Amino acid sequence: MFISEVIGNIGSDAVVRDISGKKFVSFSVAHTTRSRDQYGNTTESTLWVSCLWYGDGGGLFQYLKRGAKVFVRGRTTIKPFTRRDGSFDVGVNLDVSEIQLCDMKRDDDLPE
Repeated sequence: MFISEVIGNIGSDAVVRDISGKKFVSFSVAHTTRSRDQYGNTTESTLWVSCLWYGDGGGLFQYLKRGAKVFVRGRTTIKPFTRRDGSFDVGVNLDVSEIQLCDMKRDDDLPE
């Protein structure tokens, strides 16, 4: 395990779960990188990171909605798995220790 930092967009609204009296927030973040090949063509690659944030999310939970841009930091674990079609892939999981909202649309009910 190592510490990672990711900036990306939330894939679907965060969910608060309660297991054995302990709360945690789960959500996924899409981190997209863009590069140019030797011919000048732009290529994109998106990595989905499954995030788990222990606790109830404090005051931020309500803003962790699909499409919101966030910065997350935490311990990373990599887990290989086999897809239904038999292909091999790797899952990236992040135990979140810090989260920051990067772009919030102004609204009257949002904090300053």
